[in-house]
Amino acid sequence: MAEKFGFNFECEVRRRGYYPRGGGEVQMTTNPVKSLHGVEMLDRGNISHIAGFAWCAGTLPVKFKVARAMADGARSVLHQRLGHLPIEINSVLVPSTISVGTATGIVLKANSENGCILGSDLMGKKGNILYLDPDE
Repeated sequence: MAEKFGFNFECEVRRRGYYPRGGGEVQMTTNPVKSLHGVEMLDRGNISHIAGFAWCAGTLPVKFKVARAMADGARSVLHQRLGHLPIEINSVLVPSTISVGTATGIVLKANSENGCILGSDLMGKKGNILYLDPDE
């Protein structure tokens, strides 16, 4: 998407930090541009596919089970609401060597047939990590 605006960048997540403790570290590299290109996108189009990942980090005793349950739950809700679009949601265990704190979450993106990208994320709630509200 950045190329449509006339620039590019690289982003490396060196360490993940989670609310409220923080401590994450990201390195971004970009080439400066004098101005951005205008982009006109008036018709989103139909959603063509959905991708994402459910993740767990830190000291949760059943962390991979939690990530898998979140991914399965999201996949189920999306199929119920949107029909049988291609949906790929992976389960990810974030190594403790690159994370600060304990957290869970899910990140999803929907791509449209006209090149639009819609994104959403949700952090797990303490004491209720398997809860997934389809309206959020």
